[in-house]
Amino acid sequence: MAIFKTIRSNPGTFSKVILNASWLSGARLAGDIGSFILFVVLSRRFGPNGIGKYAYGMAVGLLIYIFFNMGIEEYGIREYSRRPKGERERLFGKLITVQFIVLMPILMGLMVFLVLSRPHFEILETIVILSTYFVFMNLSNTFFIPAYSQQSMALPAISEFACRVGAIAVSIWLVLGYEASLPVALLPLPAFGALVALVAYWSAIRRNCGIHYGIKWVEIKEMYQVAWPFAASNLVFYIYSRLNLIIVSMMLGDAATGYFFTGLKFLETGVLPLQLIGIAAYPILSQNFEENVEAFDSAAEKLVRIDLIAGGMLVWALFFFIPLVLAPILGPKFLAATTVVKGLAFLALLIAFESATIRILFAMNLQARMVRVQTVIAILCIVISLALIPSLGVIGAVAASVLAKLLGIVMYLVVLRGEPVYICLKKSLKSFTAIFAFVVFVSGILFWKTRMEWVPAVAFPVFFLAAIVVTGFLPIFKLGHRSETISP
Repeated sequence: MAIFKTIRSNPGTFSKVILNASWLSGARLAGDIGSFILFVVLSRRFGPNGIGKYAYGMAVGLLIYIFFNMGIEEYGIREYSRRPKGERERLFGKLITVQFIVLMPILMGLMVFLVLSRPHFEILETIVILSTYFVFMNLSNTFFIPAYSQQSMALPAISEFACRVGAIAVSIWLVLGYEASLPVALLPLPAFGALVALVAYWSAIRRNCGIHYGIKWVEIKEMYQVAWPFAASNLVFYIYSRLNLIIVSMMLGDAATGYFFTGLKFLETGVLPLQLIGIAAYPILSQNFEENVEAFDSAAEKLVRIDLIAGGMLVWALFFFIPLVLAPILGPKFLAATTVVKGLAFLALLIAFESATIRILFAMNLQARMVRVQTVIAILCIVISLALIPSLGVIGAVAASVLAKLLGIVMYLVVLRGEPVYICLKKSLKSFTAIFAFVVFVSGILFWKTRMEWVPAVAFPVFFLAAIVVTGFLPIFKLGHRSETISP
């Protein structure tokens, strides 16, 4: 109990970030375990073709989510954490008003898309159900902005966990107990999503002492002059992360889409803790950039190091462990996805560095430059995918993702060049590259000598963690002092 008292008394310590990340990671991880179980049930019930339809519905639903979000969550957390108490209520009212204003055009756009694309009725139902779910989850994230900004993340984490686990449990019950169709099995998602949105609304009311929705068009224009890069960043990132899935679906069909989506499912589940650590560190990064540059540089370096360490372990999990359990869990029809998962393992390490870098760029008000980099990454991904997929199939999509992301990392570093934090990040990246290359080399030698895959599978994490500790790459979790005490 003493450690929690210490954390509360000094919210500027990195321990606060770790505590909040633990709340988010624990709840999100538990929810993702449930989501993965649902994925397994759907895979065994409907096969690769059914998962392909599910993936298509998810892709459209996530696009609705991105347009509805409009960068409000990232912009809102940053600005809310910086504003004095008297201005926070007005800011939050602007955020809510703008989000409801954009909802109607988004729904009309979805209707036009469905009319023009004329999907099969089962796919149509899936798209509508998942889009409704993402609208509710987006609203909940916006209503939870005051809690996130004040680093009180227990309620958002628990609420999301209860929503996802409850919905998943009912969905699995419908599939196993009643052999429900795919759309019927997904109906609990929007129902529970509406419930968590109500909880988030109550949280916002409690923290803001009332929400004022009045806003002038001039204020909307002023806000979007600052917030548009956040919206553009989310949209470009979505296009990049889901673009290959759409291209694979158009070129190779539902089954290939199911294999590729399976690999992405494992990858996205693995990188989730990295994103949550970034969310937990984001308010402190934003405030320290304004108040204490040295503390900001230190926090940024520690965030990058933590993400890289976690990314290294994720490479091991995706390359060695997941392929062993893939077919036994999902069924023999998914054996072809093993190669996809192994290829995406290397993408995980690049995402680890990018995840930290994006939060740093947001905190430094460099989101406009970041959007330009992400746009270039998306274009590169399109070009490389169209060149490789016809000849290499799904593996071409994996290669395109890795190559585009690698070039993007180089461009992120170019954006940060000249900034004080660049030296810290460059030093950390060089140190980690040397460590990781050494571990890969040793693991490769062991495999070459023994010809047994389990030998490097065991050696990799042992040598990796030992090298992290011996070289001192593991950061010490102390961030510095913040001027404002934030209630838990």
